[in-house]
Amino acid sequence: MKTLLKLIVVAVIINGAYHVGMDEYRFSQLKDSTHSMLVLGTQTPIEQLKDNVLQKAADLKLPVSPEKVSFKREGVRTTVNVSYNSEPEVFPGYKYPRDHSFTDEI
Repeated sequence: MKTLLKLIVVAVIINGAYHVGMDEYRFSQLKDSTHSMLVLGTQTPIEQLKDNVLQKAADLKLPVSPEKVSFKREGVRTTVNVSYNSEPEVFPGYKYPRDHSFTDEI
């Protein structure tokens, strides 16, 4: 009985770690791809960059809304701000709210 209880506790911890880890992994993928878009898209129109970021977020199944993505270009300097909220399930039926945001500048 003790062994079964320990196995259940370990399974719950592994499940929660997996969901939070995957949430963080998808966030880092979005951040890295956005940086690459900025580096390679110095002459790309801002609206196209924004569409590319939103498409990448959709591909990663991240809840990023167009209002939460902003670009600003001043001369050769391009700045992007992205933010969104996610709720990975750390325990069956319990979601942990997390805020994600980053700013990148080229």
